[in-house]
Amino acid sequence: MYHKSEGINWDISFFSRKASDFSLAQWTTTWQNDAEAREFQQSNNKTFSDEQQILRLKTDQPVLAIMKPYRKDTKRSGQLIREIAPGYHLILQQEDSLVFTSYGFYSTTGNTRKVVSLLVNGMRFSFNNISMEGGPAEMEITEKYLKIRVHGVSGQRIFNLPFKGIKPLEPSSVVRLSEKDKGTEISINYTNTRTDLLSSEQGFAEWTWSR
Repeated sequence: MYHKSEGINWDISFFSRKASDFSLAQWTTTWQNDAEAREFQQSNNKTFSDEQQILRLKTDQPVLAIMKPYRKDTKRSGQLIREIAPGYHLILQQEDSLVFTSYGFYSTTGNTRKVVSLLVNGMRFSFNNISMEGGPAEMEITEKYLKIRVHGVSGQRIFNLPFKGIKPLEPSSVVRLSEKDKGTEISINYTNTRTDLLSSEQGFAEWTWSR
């Protein structure tokens, strides 16, 4: 579809714990139908071609990819990512912000919720008085509820939060909750059943608390 901005550009960044090998290739076809060719000509001011740039990364580490699109009739909005603390980087786009480390942790904040995720085993990460440790897990935090999703290998997950007074919607024998001076600690003894998702995804479990 033709758009008055005449298309989009985008920046993409990849972050990992160590340097990765990569290969870059391009695939192009000039096959066309009339409607598609006209729209392409309007948007790009050149003859139709369908092109793909193919980037392949080779690594044994988690990789976080950040893509930021912008209209072709606007200037690049500036630096995509900036370091706000040693090992912590910030991406800011309109009302949403994303804080992440290259070691497998990210925190994203929107208008109504915050999502914090740990992607790797055996590590602990903390930011803005929220911490996670033990293995892959995700927290979704709003004014009304807290959700925790745990996946990956079996084992203990520990979460620390800067607020109190949460109540479980359903009791669970594998969850221990304790209030401390400045907040709440949640410990979950997770067992991977490998039955609720594809075997390659290793399953997940979810718990919800009201606030």
